[in-house]
Amino acid sequence: FGSSGSRPLPALCAGRSVLQRGAARRGTATRGRPTPHAAKPSSQPLAVVGMRRLAGSAALVAAGATAAAAVATEYERSQTFMGQDFFEPFRWSFHTAEDPTHGAVDYVNYSTAAITGLVNASSDRIYMGADSTTVIRRASGMVGPRGRPSVRIMSRESFNGGLFLLSLDHMPTGCGVWPAFWMYGEDPEHIWPTWGEFDIIEGAHRANRTMTTLHTTGGCDQSKIQGGKQFTGKWLQGLDRKADNCNVAAEGQWGNQGCSQAGPEASMGAPFNENGGGTFAAEWNPKGGYFRTWFWPSRQGVPPDVSAHRPQPDTWGRPYSYFEISDADCSKDHFKNMKLVFDITFCGDLGAPTFASGCPEIAKKMTCEEFVERHPEEFQEAYWSIRGLDVYKVVPPSQVGPSDAEAPMGRRRQWPDVFGRFADPGEAETGTTPREPPKPPPPP
Repeated sequence: FGSSGSRPLPALCAGRSVLQRGAARRGTATRGRPTPHAAKPSSQPLAVVGMRRLAGSAALVAAGATAAAAVATEYERSQTFMGQDFFEPFRWSFHTAEDPTHGAVDYVNYSTAAITGLVNASSDRIYMGADSTTVIRRASGMVGPRGRPSVRIMSRESFNGGLFLLSLDHMPTGCGVWPAFWMYGEDPEHIWPTWGEFDIIEGAHRANRTMTTLHTTGGCDQSKIQGGKQFTGKWLQGLDRKADNCNVAAEGQWGNQGCSQAGPEASMGAPFNENGGGTFAAEWNPKGGYFRTWFWPSRQGVPPDVSAHRPQPDTWGRPYSYFEISDADCSKDHFKNMKLVFDITFCGDLGAPTFASGCPEIAKKMTCEEFVERHPEEFQEAYWSIRGLDVYKVVPPSQVGPSDAEAPMGRRRQWPDVFGRFADPGEAETGTTPREPPKPPPPP
């Protein structure tokens, strides 16, 4: 989506202003946010190519499979975040300070969120949502509510690599809504973006494609990476060029845009929810030299190895998003000690400047902030419904099991067909048959 005018949309990226960089601290850091600009950009469609079967002659495929087996990264599950103890303090911290992204939001603590029904955890479902009943009344310069009550949580544990699998049957959507699932690193001595940021899921208003983005200091150039080759998607636009420089101060890009790629159709928003959700797999592999992200709609199902909790990303075909880590163009030192974050904010640095383009019929009558404060009934779809969140770590080479040739059929590496589906005689036994999407349960 985009505002009327002639320039690319700043909100199809993620960045924050230079003034915010020095002010952020642990637990209060801003994920990359766009700096509002006076010029109003134009709408730019996001066309993303679907997953394709790796093509070539039988000899080339066989050679590629042999090479992949030789260097394939093996993963084992190190933890799962599901269960009734999901929100326990040893797992997550609740952000309760002002929103660093200037949203019309009032982030509340766990006790308040639990009592008011904004969070709920069971053995097979995690719910996190925003208030959808309260009319917010605040005036400029007066003490009062900071905005619509909502939640932002950050993992206690930090990571320096891994494979992160998130299964959802619903994500927040709607005019004024700005949700994200992301990672960043920071402490008082290393202010954002010194340790980097990896936005896995992010968008605003009625967006139906996620944005996947990196934010760094200088020296992280992704211009050699080409959409349709290393990844199935395409680069988002900066001011006058592709947004393929992760430096938040990159020339020719929106303020603090970072390097940003568009996800597949229906990887976000109402289409995502109507299709029963889906699964995201985000891989951060410093040794392998990349960030890679895949998405499987619920109707399609996931690969057999994912169902078996033995994920083998090298068998999944090209990801929809790919960023390279290399000494030459973007060293691994740009990303350290990153923590997982879920949040739901409103308007703010990304939602406010794109309100007119994302929700034009409403923007003619009121501002984004006025809409959020006056119309709680419009935020019944502003919630996360999580069905699985697993973290995998790399298995040391000495602990890797039998090779593909020795493995049972259900564990052999598979090449996806042209639709990204996996055909295997043992499919039904491994639980990977595409299923009908579940109906998202109502908020508790």
